[in-house]
Amino acid sequence: MARRNIDPVTHFIRLYGCYENLVGGHLSDALQDVSGGVAETVNVAKFLKTGGPDSPDQLFNNMKEAFDNEALIVAAIAANTKDEIEQTLDCGLVKGHAYAVTAVKYVELDAKSSTFSSLFGHHDRIRMIRLQNPWGEKEWNGPWSDDSKEWEQVTESQKNSLGITVDEDGEFWMPWYSFVQYFTDISVCQLFNTKIFSTSRRYHEEVFYGEWTTNGVKSGAPDDFAGGCLNFSATFCNNPQFLLTVSQPGEIMFALTQREPNEGTKRRDPYVTIGIHVMKVENNRLHRIHQAMAPIGTSDYASARSVFLHLRDVPVGRYIAVPTTYAPREQTTFMLRIYSDHKVEPRLLTKHAPSKGLFGCRQPISVTRITIIEAFLEQEKGEERIYAHNELYY
Repeated sequence: MARRNIDPVTHFIRLYGCYENLVGGHLSDALQDVSGGVAETVNVAKFLKTGGPDSPDQLFNNMKEAFDNEALIVAAIAANTKDEIEQTLDCGLVKGHAYAVTAVKYVELDAKSSTFSSLFGHHDRIRMIRLQNPWGEKEWNGPWSDDSKEWEQVTESQKNSLGITVDEDGEFWMPWYSFVQYFTDISVCQLFNTKIFSTSRRYHEEVFYGEWTTNGVKSGAPDDFAGGCLNFSATFCNNPQFLLTVSQPGEIMFALTQREPNEGTKRRDPYVTIGIHVMKVENNRLHRIHQAMAPIGTSDYASARSVFLHLRDVPVGRYIAVPTTYAPREQTTFMLRIYSDHKVEPRLLTKHAPSKGLFGCRQPISVTRITIIEAFLEQEKGEERIYAHNELYY
């Protein structure tokens, strides 16, 4: 009897066509492949530019939260040319190299070593991150490196608990301000706990498989499900639509993954550019929308295998998630994973309008959207009628 090959490399070669196709690639894809988690790539410069003055603190807090929730995190310094790959910088860091994040912490400073702390009895602390070079050599040699004088501000007991050594073991600490100065990309792979019987935080998971397809019809026809992004307003609503019902405020995460181009062959065609929009809709919405509404969240559009959208503090109501390609009439299959801290009961919307009534009424030819802007209580013949602030669809 032939033995079954359990070597993961063999299976990756079958998936990607040949061994050469395994060289390089995106960090987030590699993390997702080996863990089955949900991967997200953060461009540090873009995050700091769009996040406002508090964005460095926000990025650190996001990373610390992800790490504390046992996410896999890898950081890299982008190499702009082939010649820059594996180039060592003066600070000891290597371009185009993946560093594993092994700790994200606040490090308390010794009050005796800080003038401010000694005068006012205040304990300073600094944001720090620990990284591991898988090569086991070429460590960071800047501030807070293994044998730098900055560690004199930390007590011996805390240094022991942090595992500070001067060995050339590839693992090192660096201050957060230096990290965001040098590193350009962070890949975070979240491993959501979906077990019913668990003492740790649990997420609800829903998985959908779908496709963007023209079905051989003209653009904008009812059976055309490849409408492109919001820039193409005439066809945007032709994309697949998923309805979510939020019964209590919470967070929702969307992971959109497209099929590997030319799966199992040596060809490496580029990915289709994909993204996802989430829009607030009427509380009694049951059918597909035919006019786009303002999104409450939009992922980055990327020519990548996966994109990720994380919405926090989503208010009670109904929402429609629309996964799209960037341009209309681009065809491929996709997988949409939805994670939430409360049930949101997502489902694919297929009907464009309510079914015909029992008395042969015609299908509606127009839609009127009514928004109630005031709520009041009316009492009539001992009965109370409450009119609530809401938005309804007729």
